[in-house]
Amino acid sequence: MPLEERRTLLLEAAWRVLSTQGVHAATTRAICAEAQMPQSAFHYCFRSRQELLREVVVGLLPQQMEASLSVVDRRGSLQTVLRKALVSYWDHVESEPLLHNVLYDITTTALRDPDLVDLAHMQYARFQETASEVLKAVAEIRNVSWTLPLPVLARMLVNVLDGMTLNYIVDRDRKAARAVLDSFAPILAGLAKSNKAK
Repeated sequence: MPLEERRTLLLEAAWRVLSTQGVHAATTRAICAEAQMPQSAFHYCFRSRQELLREVVVGLLPQQMEASLSVVDRRGSLQTVLRKALVSYWDHVESEPLLHNVLYDITTTALRDPDLVDLAHMQYARFQETASEVLKAVAEIRNVSWTLPLPVLARMLVNVLDGMTLNYIVDRDRKAARAVLDSFAPILAGLAKSNKAK
């Protein structure tokens, strides 16, 4: 079996173990058993369990806020565009709550493991980078400037969505979450000023 095919099968097996049993249960032995491969195959494909978990996270992160970039356009008010971008992200949360649960599990486990702690930092650095990309795209397409420094605003956006996501994983209250999005969009729009000449 080609190396890439083995790696793919092991990553898929890791996802199944992570999503059903959690990070602590995702040992190399459990992952290989799930993939129906000998344990020696694991070390042929990955140097360590830590490397495999990094691959899992890197594979999942693009499915996060990047969906928001595709809906930023010039139609409608700035508030409407921002709400569309927020809803685009939120649709993913509602359709894939298990994915977000696994990411939280990896984050909290990584913070207690010296071999994985950089993984938690990488996750949130990537979240903030993506938020910055979305905010930059909005500013360029809508010809506005943000009244807060971009790193501050990106962190604020990540904090709001991160808290909402964890809250939703716990209570699955779709109506309440959508109400927060509706309330946050005008707040975010109020932090922009037009660059058009008066």
